[in-house]
Amino acid sequence: MRSVVAVLLPATLASGMLQIATYTDLYFASFMPGAAAAMGYANLLAMAPLGILSSSILVPILPRFASLARLPGRDSLRREVIKALGIAIGLGLPLAAVLIPLAGPIVRLVFERRAFDAAATHLVAQLMVLYVAGSPVYLLRDVLLRAFYAIGDGRTPMWVSLGAIVANVVLDYAFVFHLNYGAPGLVVATVLCNALSACTLLAILQSKLGAVRELGAGVRSVVVMTVSAGVSAVATYASYSALRVLSQTLVQGLHGSALVTWLAEAALLGVAAAGLPWRCGAKGVGPRISTHMVQSISDGYLVPKKSLQGERSNHFLCHF
Repeated sequence: MRSVVAVLLPATLASGMLQIATYTDLYFASFMPGAAAAMGYANLLAMAPLGILSSSILVPILPRFASLARLPGRDSLRREVIKALGIAIGLGLPLAAVLIPLAGPIVRLVFERRAFDAAATHLVAQLMVLYVAGSPVYLLRDVLLRAFYAIGDGRTPMWVSLGAIVANVVLDYAFVFHLNYGAPGLVVATVLCNALSACTLLAILQSKLGAVRELGAGVRSVVVMTVSAGVSAVATYASYSALRVLSQTLVQGLHGSALVTWLAEAALLGVAAAGLPWRCGAKGVGPRISTHMVQSISDGYLVPKKSLQGERSNHFLCHF
């Protein structure tokens, strides 16, 4: 019971600090008309799909980490942490490849009407892109937090979260009052602080679990996945743009109403986003990634797999 409380209290305080960071952003946003509302809309659109996808990894990994932490030695736990970090990136990058190029159309489809004009759409889309760009960092941080809780260390995440809040306040102040970055500056500050927190947690965790030898192969995989996600994002935007021109021609030819135009826009977004797996795999820069990605939904972890040629692959096999 004592060990549970030793982790529970710092973890509760760390979770509360995340809310303090949110209110810090809102405080600085209050100095700019419409900034707080824009950040709320953008955060909703960016984090809703991220929350749905992240539950597939964040829910099962804590008991998995905890069971491995009880074993003698830390090799098994270290490997599982690396696998979970890989799948976190594997979730975040494809999501970013879809949402970043389609941010403007998504905001326009969901919100733009009456008082929500084109200028508001532009601002919210900018903020949504920044939030989505930081989504892999959010996932990495959450995975690392669970690794610390599994080994019974709740104090380290609490102190790291406190440091992140202080850094966030400093960056918010600098970006708003000195650099005049406006609302995008607040989001950039939040993403940077989350990245700093994730890097700090990873460095401390390495000292606790030992040197992570598997990180080398993981970094190579991340580079390839990032390039594939970038190519996919470009293809997503190009396909949407081409289809939008075609749909506008058809709607005008049919003298469509506003409702027909809205439905056509929604259909276009679905078609553009649905093409991601094909572009990212069969024809894209990362055919090996898509070949290795995926097979069952039972484990929820990433493991390195032998390639078909019998050589060790540097890519992760995703099991969602």
